[in-house]
Amino acid sequence: MMHALISLVLLLPYATLHASQIQYGKERLESLQGSGRVVLNETQIVGYVDVNGSLFANGAHLGSASINGQATLYDSTVEGKSVINGSLCAEKCTFRSAIDATAQKVSFTECNLNSIHITKTPWPNGKQVVKLSNCNCRGGIVFDSGDGIVIFKNKSLVQGKVVGAVIQKI
Repeated sequence: MMHALISLVLLLPYATLHASQIQYGKERLESLQGSGRVVLNETQIVGYVDVNGSLFANGAHLGSASINGQATLYDSTVEGKSVINGSLCAEKCTFRSAIDATAQKVSFTECNLNSIHITKTPWPNGKQVVKLSNCNCRGGIVFDSGDGIVIFKNKSLVQGKVVGAVIQKI
Protein backbone atom coordinates (compact mmCIF):
# COMPACT_ATOMS: atom_id res chain seq x y z
CA MET A 1 0.00 0.00 0.00
CA MET A 2 2.82 2.44 0.86
CA HIS A 3 4.54 1.83 -2.49
CA ALA A 4 1.29 2.64 -4.30
CA LEU A 5 0.92 5.87 -2.34
CA ILE A 6 4.48 6.96 -3.15
CA SER A 7 3.97 6.15 -6.84
CA LEU A 8 0.75 8.16 -6.91
CA VAL A 9 2.46 11.20 -5.36
CA LEU A 10 5.27 11.10 -7.94
CA LEU A 11 2.77 11.15 -10.81
CA LEU A 12 1.18 14.41 -9.68
CA PRO A 13 2.28 17.64 -11.40
CA TYR A 14 2.77 19.26 -7.99
CA ALA A 15 3.38 17.94 -4.52
CA THR A 16 2.25 18.89 -1.03
CA LEU A 17 3.95 16.65 1.47
CA HIS A 18 4.40 16.65 5.24
CA ALA A 19 7.12 14.28 6.36
CA SER A 20 10.39 14.22 8.22
CA GLN A 21 12.28 14.02 4.89
CA ILE A 22 11.19 14.49 1.30
CA GLN A 23 13.69 13.68 -1.43
CA TYR A 24 13.49 14.19 -5.19
CA GLY A 25 15.97 13.26 -7.87
CA LYS A 26 16.17 14.25 -11.52
CA GLU A 27 12.51 14.99 -12.17
CA ARG A 28 10.21 17.88 -13.05
CA LEU A 29 7.42 19.23 -10.84
CA GLU A 30 5.05 22.15 -11.32
CA SER A 31 5.44 23.17 -7.65
CA LEU A 32 6.42 21.76 -4.28
CA GLN A 33 5.14 22.43 -0.79
CA GLY A 34 6.70 20.50 2.07
CA SER A 35 7.47 20.40 5.77
CA GLY A 36 10.55 18.93 7.41
CA ARG A 37 13.71 18.31 5.43
CA VAL A 38 13.36 18.69 1.65
CA VAL A 39 16.22 17.42 -0.54
CA LEU A 40 16.35 18.25 -4.25
CA ASN A 41 19.02 16.63 -6.43
CA GLU A 42 18.92 17.91 -10.03
CA THR A 43 15.20 18.57 -9.61
CA GLN A 44 13.38 21.11 -11.77
CA ILE A 45 10.44 22.89 -10.21
CA VAL A 46 8.69 25.18 -12.66
CA GLY A 47 6.63 27.16 -10.14
CA TYR A 48 7.14 27.82 -6.47
CA VAL A 49 8.89 25.88 -3.76
CA ASP A 50 7.41 26.42 -0.30
CA VAL A 51 9.28 24.74 2.57
CA ASN A 52 8.72 24.89 6.32
CA GLY A 53 11.87 23.29 7.67
CA SER A 54 15.06 22.92 5.69
CA LEU A 55 15.82 22.86 1.97
CA PHE A 56 18.95 21.23 0.55
CA ALA A 57 19.20 21.72 -3.22
CA ASN A 58 21.98 20.42 -5.47
CA GLY A 59 21.81 21.18 -9.19
CA ALA A 60 18.18 22.27 -8.85
CA HIS A 61 16.24 24.74 -10.99
CA LEU A 62 13.47 26.54 -9.10
CA GLY A 63 10.80 28.94 -10.31
CA SER A 64 10.68 30.80 -6.98
CA ALA A 65 11.35 29.90 -3.35
CA SER A 66 9.77 30.58 0.02
CA ILE A 67 11.70 28.97 2.86
CA ASN A 68 10.78 29.19 6.52
CA GLY A 69 13.89 27.65 8.07
CA GLN A 70 17.30 26.80 6.66
CA ALA A 71 18.11 26.90 2.94
CA THR A 72 21.32 25.38 1.57
CA LEU A 73 21.79 25.52 -2.20
CA TYR A 74 24.64 24.30 -4.38
CA ASP A 75 24.97 24.75 -8.15
CA SER A 76 21.31 25.75 -8.40
CA THR A 77 19.24 28.46 -10.10
CA VAL A 78 16.23 30.36 -8.77
CA GLU A 79 14.36 32.26 -11.49
CA GLY A 80 11.82 34.19 -9.40
CA LYS A 81 11.85 35.89 -6.02
CA SER A 82 13.38 34.10 -3.05
CA VAL A 83 11.88 34.71 0.40
CA ILE A 84 13.90 33.33 3.30
CA ASN A 85 12.85 33.44 6.93
CA GLY A 86 15.75 31.76 8.69
CA SER A 87 19.19 31.22 7.15
CA LEU A 88 20.61 30.93 3.65
CA CYS A 89 23.88 29.48 2.42
CA ALA A 90 24.43 29.28 -1.36
CA GLU A 91 27.42 28.22 -3.44
CA LYS A 92 27.77 28.39 -7.24
CA CYS A 93 24.16 29.53 -7.58
CA THR A 94 22.26 32.05 -9.69
CA PHE A 95 19.41 34.12 -8.28
CA ARG A 96 17.77 35.92 -11.23
CA SER A 97 15.35 37.91 -9.04
CA ALA A 98 15.40 39.55 -5.64
CA ILE A 99 16.29 37.78 -2.42
CA ASP A 100 14.22 38.93 0.55
CA ALA A 101 15.61 37.50 3.79
CA THR A 102 14.68 37.82 7.42
CA ALA A 103 17.88 36.30 8.69
CA GLN A 104 20.81 36.85 10.99
CA LYS A 105 23.28 35.71 8.33
CA VAL A 106 23.17 34.90 4.63
CA SER A 107 26.24 33.61 2.84
CA PHE A 108 27.03 33.39 -0.87
CA THR A 109 30.08 31.84 -2.54
CA GLU A 110 30.67 32.13 -6.31
CA CYS A 111 27.08 33.27 -6.91
CA ASN A 112 25.38 35.60 -9.36
CA LEU A 113 22.76 37.68 -7.58
CA ASN A 114 20.12 40.19 -8.58
CA SER A 115 19.58 42.10 -5.32
CA ILE A 116 19.36 41.41 -1.60
CA HIS A 117 16.90 42.87 0.89
CA ILE A 118 17.47 42.04 4.56
CA THR A 119 14.40 42.55 6.73
CA LYS A 120 14.90 43.38 10.38
CA THR A 121 14.61 40.27 12.55
CA PRO A 122 12.15 40.19 15.44
CA TRP A 123 14.87 38.85 17.76
CA PRO A 124 17.78 40.99 19.02
CA ASN A 125 20.81 38.80 18.22
CA GLY A 126 23.30 41.39 17.11
CA LYS A 127 24.08 42.64 13.63
CA GLN A 128 22.72 41.02 10.50
CA VAL A 129 25.40 39.86 8.06
CA VAL A 130 25.62 39.27 4.31
CA LYS A 131 28.80 37.45 3.35
CA LEU A 132 29.92 37.48 -0.30
CA SER A 133 32.85 35.48 -1.62
CA ASN A 134 33.62 35.71 -5.36
CA CYS A 135 30.09 36.96 -6.09
CA ASN A 136 28.50 39.40 -8.50
CA CYS A 137 25.38 41.29 -7.36
CA ARG A 138 23.76 43.30 -10.18
CA GLY A 139 21.58 45.32 -7.82
CA GLY A 140 22.02 46.62 -4.32
CA ILE A 141 21.94 45.27 -0.80
CA VAL A 142 19.51 46.93 1.62
CA PHE A 143 19.21 46.35 5.38
CA ASP A 144 15.99 47.60 6.98
CA SER A 145 17.64 47.69 10.42
CA GLY A 146 20.27 50.20 9.30
CA ASP A 147 22.75 48.17 11.32
CA GLY A 148 24.01 45.46 8.97
CA ILE A 149 27.40 44.25 7.83
CA VAL A 150 28.37 43.22 4.30
CA ILE A 151 31.55 41.16 4.21
CA PHE A 152 33.40 41.09 0.89
CA LYS A 153 35.80 38.21 0.49
CA ASN A 154 38.00 37.72 -2.56
CA LYS A 155 36.66 39.35 -5.74
CA SER A 156 33.05 40.21 -4.96
CA LEU A 157 31.22 43.04 -6.70
CA VAL A 158 27.98 44.84 -5.85
CA GLN A 159 26.90 47.05 -8.75
CA GLY A 160 24.11 48.78 -6.82
CA LYS A 161 24.21 50.62 -3.50
CA VAL A 162 24.73 49.11 -0.08
CA VAL A 163 22.22 50.76 2.27
CA GLY A 164 21.99 50.39 6.03
CA ALA A 165 25.26 48.50 6.47
CA VAL A 166 28.98 48.89 6.85
CA ILE A 167 31.29 47.14 4.41
CA GLN A 168 34.16 44.93 5.55
CA LYS A 169 36.73 43.55 3.12
CA ILE A 170 38.75 40.49 4.05
